[in-house]
Amino acid sequence: MKNNYFISALVFAFFCFFKLNAQSCPPTGFSDGDTLYFFYDLGTSDCMDRPVTVSVGASVFTLNDCGNVYSVYQLTSGSPISPTNMFTADFGYGTCEYTDGVLTGEFLSLEDFNFKISTLKVFPNPVSKGDRLNITFENAISTKIKLFNLTGKLVFEDSLNNTDSKTLDVNAFANGIYLLQITNGNVSVTKKVVIMK
Repeated sequence: MKNNYFISALVFAFFCFFKLNAQSCPPTGFSDGDTLYFFYDLGTSDCMDRPVTVSVGASVFTLNDCGNVYSVYQLTSGSPISPTNMFTADFGYGTCEYTDGVLTGEFLSLEDFNFKISTLKVFPNPVSKGDRLNITFENAISTKIKLFNLTGKLVFEDSLNNTDSKTLDVNAFANGIYLLQITNGNVSVTKKVVIMK
């Protein structure tokens, strides 16, 4: 019986170790039509964790050069990208939308979104002192957050763009129970938040 627990713990630790660097979209991406250039924040992604191929529509690009803060992909099949200032790249773990080089949309796979959400911390909860509610993730995420009161009225809405935290000023909110909804594409998670100042 002890061996089963040990093996289960070992498998869980192995999964967590390799999943800690859950993928997210590079914050910057450009194309000249035949080549894709992606730039990462230093220390957020290793070359060995990046996909070998990326697709844009029916076109496939293969990793040609990789460094600490960049990846370069060359067109290997399909047509060049047009227009080059706006495209959506499929990295396999999710899709990343770029407009004029800036990440404008990130839609993770259900597995990666669930992993990132599993690291979600909402504190203090309940909010009994002060006027701040903190939302943190272990890794940066691009998502939408909404706060509803129990009647279903939307009282707060914001978008997070490749960040790992958000602080809400709840000073203007009445005491009560609220529902915090975090959404990425068609996937969402809801957490209960209590305000009792």
